[in-house]
Amino acid sequence: MPKIIENRIIEAFKERSFFDRDELFQFYLEYEPDLKESTFSWRIYDLKKKDIIKTIGRGLYVISYKPKYKPILSNNVLKIARKTTERFEDIKYAIWETQWLNEFSQHQTSNQMILVEVEKEFADSLYYYLNDTMRMDFFLNPDEKEIQFYISESNVPVVIK
Repeated sequence: MPKIIENRIIEAFKERSFFDRDELFQFYLEYEPDLKESTFSWRIYDLKKKDIIKTIGRGLYVISYKPKYKPILSNNVLKIARKTTERFEDIKYAIWETQWLNEFSQHQTSNQMILVEVEKEFADSLYYYLNDTMRMDFFLNPDEKEIQFYISESNVPVVIK
């Protein structure tokens, strides 16, 4: 099934608390006027398998599609990612900020921290490279004492794990 039709289904039915099989069939007839009932059943099966719709009763559905989370990337994160990729193009790493958690939690974090999670073999090399090439506070696998005394005092600490 074309992705464009899936997107239009989501747009057409996302605000509704539920919709029935006949409404969905009428929607499909706009794009496929000669659609057979058996083919339509496969379309429903496919939508359920892709987790776009969910059954809530016999012949009743809701949109279950949730868009992927896309955080806003700060300039610091982009710079670290660019430097990391530039120097170590084949390593696997993840960069995230503690500020991103504020969207999902009732208690907000006031201190900003950037975490770079990298393959164990490259942690030291990445730490020394970033520390030499960027003007930021980098910490390599800090323990609780370092976090308490140094990281909490830093403006935008970057923890490499």
